[in-house]
Amino acid sequence: MKGATAAMAVKTDRNDARAIAKAMRTGWFTAVHVKTPASQELRLLLGNRRVLLEKRIAIDNEIRGTLKAFGLKVGAVTVGHFEAASSSCWRRNRDCWRWSDRC
Repeated sequence: MKGATAAMAVKTDRNDARAIAKAMRTGWFTAVHVKTPASQELRLLLGNRRVLLEKRIAIDNEIRGTLKAFGLKVGAVTVGHFEAASSSCWRRNRDCWRWSDRC
């Protein structure tokens, strides 16, 4: 289509329509694959999953950084055990970090 419209002196809607009609008559167009609704849905779901995983990792790293500010390290844990490990790490050491004692 680009080659057909490049030769036009003035590009107007009417001339564009003529160029498209001519391309259709002569076969100067490329067929485009249209994705199925199931394929579009799968791509959407995979994209959303990727975003959620990135956000979960960012939150985990934020928690690790916050605990590290208090001198606490969670260590290497699996995804399913991160919440329990970070909570127990904080509970074991929270008596040392009472806000009233620091003022």
